[in-house]
Amino acid sequence: MTDTPIGIFAFGTSPIDHMPGDRTRALLAEAALQGARLMLFSTADCDPGHRCIHASRWTRQGWIKEQADLPKVVMIITNPISERHHQIDRWLRRSTRVVGFHNHSKVEFAELLRASPWAEYLIPTAKLTTESLRDDLLEWLNGGGTVIKPVDGNRGVGIHFAVPDGGGWLLRRESRAWRGTLSDIVARLESNIQGRMRYRDYIAQRYIASCDTDGRPAAIRVDIMWRPAGGWEVFRIACRIASPTAFVGNLKLGGTDGYIEPFLARRSVRNPIELQEEAVALAKGAADTLNAKPGTEPNFAYGVDLAIDRDDRLWLIEANGQPQSSRFRGGLPGRRCRRPGLSRRDWRVLRLDYCRFQD
Repeated sequence: MTDTPIGIFAFGTSPIDHMPGDRTRALLAEAALQGARLMLFSTADCDPGHRCIHASRWTRQGWIKEQADLPKVVMIITNPISERHHQIDRWLRRSTRVVGFHNHSKVEFAELLRASPWAEYLIPTAKLTTESLRDDLLEWLNGGGTVIKPVDGNRGVGIHFAVPDGGGWLLRRESRAWRGTLSDIVARLESNIQGRMRYRDYIAQRYIASCDTDGRPAAIRVDIMWRPAGGWEVFRIACRIASPTAFVGNLKLGGTDGYIEPFLARRSVRNPIELQEEAVALAKGAADTLNAKPGTEPNFAYGVDLAIDRDDRLWLIEANGQPQSSRFRGGLPGRRCRRPGLSRRDWRVLRLDYCRFQD
């Protein structure tokens, strides 16, 4: 029996195309067990004037698309970017109960951490403006290596790294690289992001040379979840090593996960046990700071990324409130995470998907 419609919504592309096949199948299987009917749709499928949608639904014959009323519960799995996305986002939140996992923008993240006891771990960061973009880029690069990134993360995609390279500069974005003078690199950066700044914000951030002992770009990832009895529990702490053509260890860009113990044991400045304890404390402190923001629902899970420099100093890169990790698994969140107004069955479908089947 499928009598409980639950919407799965994505801005831009359909959730069917956005989610990995394994996660989609897991969602459908869990929905069948819970007696729920999943309706997958995106921005293009919304008709606010008639308060309805054109949703994709799985049947024995495969995916079918049909007109339907807006479900009473909708889970949003991506972030709005364009003005059209924001219009639909406002309509959904006015018209139905939205379940999502709040992701702070990188500007918001920096502002909150700057006013917290963890401010010393924050990488110097500033928002860029179109009016003074060239001057701002010149100022940042004159100060050393710089990272230019959109405020809404996308698994490492769209991040520019500008670093000194011999007598010139190297600019890298994913697998593409440009070399030239300072003026060349500033012009390339300006060309790459200025048009995109019409619909999304960008920040400049000081580049931290976070590498393993072989010189490969590396970072520390701490996955934590709020337990029913209270308090954060570490589900995984690992090192992420970048591919030879990247500056970030994001798995989507060819990075690999490794065990944290041998990674820290090879550091030459600080004790590995001390480093691991500090990394965990930092991840939990950042999560507490973000969850304490007034007016926002607390997240029950975070994936916290940390840089580690040549002096073994830890730096906060970001805390992802919707961690995309195949190893992020474990027990269910407790009552603190249950959203008021959802039936136990509706919420169980959504949270089981998130805890067990995140890609």
